[in-house]
Amino acid sequence: MECSVSMIRDLEVLEASVLTVDPSFRTVDRADIARLLSGAAQAARAGAKDAFLLALMRLLARPGNGHTRLIPNAAVSILPLRFVTIGASVRLLGAPPECSWAIGQDLVAINGVPLRQFEHATELFLAGTLQ
Repeated sequence: MECSVSMIRDLEVLEASVLTVDPSFRTVDRADIARLLSGAAQAARAGAKDAFLLALMRLLARPGNGHTRLIPNAAVSILPLRFVTIGASVRLLGAPPECSWAIGQDLVAINGVPLRQFEHATELFLAGTLQ
C-alpha cells in the first residue's frame, strides 16, 4: 500500500511541476494527457510499479522535444551498456570489462527481435526527436 501512495504522490508532483510548467506540453492534446494520466493513476492505485513507470514514460515522451523524459534508473543498473546512434545504426560505445569485446559493434537485435521492430514497438515510451 505504501508503494501505491508514493506513486500517487509522484504523479501529483509531476502534474503540478511538469505538465503545468513545461511549455512543450501546450502542443499535446489535453484529452491525450488526461488519458495517459488516468492510466498512470490506475497503475499507481494497483501498485503496478512497472506499468506506472511505462505510463509516465509514454506521457513525458508525448511532446517529442528531446528533453522532457523519464529514465528509470534501476533499468540502467541491470546491464550498464552505453549505446549511441551513429547514422542509421546503434553502436555500443561503453560496457563493463566482461562485455568489452563488443565495444564498437552495432546492435542488431534485442532478445531476438530485430532492432527496427523493437524501436517501432517502444517509440511511444522514448522521448526526443528521431535522432
